[in-house]
Amino acid sequence: MADTDNLKYLEQTLIKDSPRKLIIIHTIGSHWCNNDHFSDEFTVFKPVLKSKIISRRFRVLIKVLQLNDKIIDLALNDNNFKDFEDGLQYYMAIENEQNFIITRDLPDFKESKIPVMTADEYLVSIEL
Repeated sequence: MADTDNLKYLEQTLIKDSPRKLIIIHTIGSHWCNNDHFSDEFTVFKPVLKSKIISRRFRVLIKVLQLNDKIIDLALNDNNFKDFEDGLQYYMAIENEQNFIITRDLPDFKESKIPVMTADEYLVSIEL
């Protein structure tokens, strides 16, 4: 799935009237300085500036939740998560009283105390 394939799910989620939304997106091409680490022959994302422009446009649509020491400590001390970033996402959702988590990585959230679903499952659940 290309990063841009997720935009339709994001747009559909953002138009829904809901008091709380937690949207965490980590995409392969979202880092505008990724080409600084490789020679030109490995440059994949062109122009590099374009992804920064897209990120600026996306930023005006979202509220960024604060990551704090408590969330980091909870993630570090939870052995249920093999991937530290999954633990951060989980505890960000828990500490900010979110209703669910949307991810492509369902197996890593098997011990979740809140519902976890794919983007497709979420769209079915809201009957689009």
